[in-house]
Amino acid sequence: MNSTRLTVAIPTYNRQTYLRQTLESLQGQTEQSFKVILFDNASSYDIKHLISLFPSLSITLEQNASNMGNQANFERVMTYPFDTPYVMIFHDDDTIHPNYFKKALPVLDHNENIYWVGSFIKYTHSTADMMKFWDDTSNVLMCTYNRLELADLFMSNLPVGFSPVIYRTSTLSNTKPNATRFYKWLDRPFMLDAAGGGQAAIFHFPFVNYRIHPSQDSAQKYDEHIPEMINLTEYISSAGNISKGRKYATANALRTAIQNASSIKEFSCLLNRFRERGLYRTVDIRPYAIYWLFRVWAKRISDFYKK
Repeated sequence: MNSTRLTVAIPTYNRQTYLRQTLESLQGQTEQSFKVILFDNASSYDIKHLISLFPSLSITLEQNASNMGNQANFERVMTYPFDTPYVMIFHDDDTIHPNYFKKALPVLDHNENIYWVGSFIKYTHSTADMMKFWDDTSNVLMCTYNRLELADLFMSNLPVGFSPVIYRTSTLSNTKPNATRFYKWLDRPFMLDAAGGGQAAIFHFPFVNYRIHPSQDSAQKYDEHIPEMINLTEYISSAGNISKGRKYATANALRTAIQNASSIKEFSCLLNRFRERGLYRTVDIRPYAIYWLFRVWAKRISDFYKK
C-alpha cells in the first residue's frame, strides 16, 4: 500500500449533495496515496453520516463549533499544520478526474523547481454532468510558467482554476493568504506568490469540473468590496506583461462596474475609481470586454421582463 503523500483539504458548509459528489470523485482516483480533511463550518446536516458512506477514503473531520464565516474557515485551512508532502485545497462543490492525481503527483515528485501543479477547469451547470470527464489523458499538454508568465496566463481568459492546484506543503506554509487586501479573490494572488522564484506546472486539460450554481460564493454581488477588487486588478495586471496588463485591468474595471452598478451614474463612478489608480483607459477596451458588457446588460433586461 502506498504511503500518504497528499492531503486534500476541503472547506465546507451545508453542501451535502455537492460534497457527496466531490467525495465520490475522490473515491474514484486511480492514485490513492492521499487522505482527506473536511473543514466543516458547523453545517446543519449530519456530516458524519455522509463521511460514513465512504469507508474506503481516509477522512478526518475538523468541525467548527459555530459558523466562523467563509473567509475565516478558508484561512484556517491555509494555515493548518499539514503533515504530508503535498496539499490540495479543493472546493466542496467541484469534482475531479479519476486520473488527476496519477498525472499530477509525479510532476512534483521529479521536479524540485516546480512549486505547484494545477490544471484547466470545465465550467459545469448540470449536476448530472459533474461526474462526466473526457476519457483520454494519455497525451495531455503540460506547460510550466514562472511568475510573470503565470500572471499573463491569468489575464488571457483561459480557465485556470484554484481548485485543482496541488502545492508542496513547504510552499503552502511559506505563502500567506491576504483576505484583508483581496477579500475572497485572494486565490490568484496566492497562486502567484506560491510560484515564487520557481515555476508552476499547468495541464491544459480540464481535470476538474467547476460547478456553476446560484449559491456559489463567486455568483454573489460584491459592491461593498470594490477596493479589494481594485487591489486584485492592480496586483495581477502589474505582475505580467505591461501591455497585456493594461488591457486586462480595463476589462476588469468594466466587468466590476457592470456587475455592481445599479445606474449609469454609479457605473461611471465605479470606472472612475479604477481610472484614478491607472487601471482603466478607454484605448485599452478589448472586443471581449464589450461582448461581456452587452451580455450582462442583455441578461439584466431579460431578467427584468421576466419578473
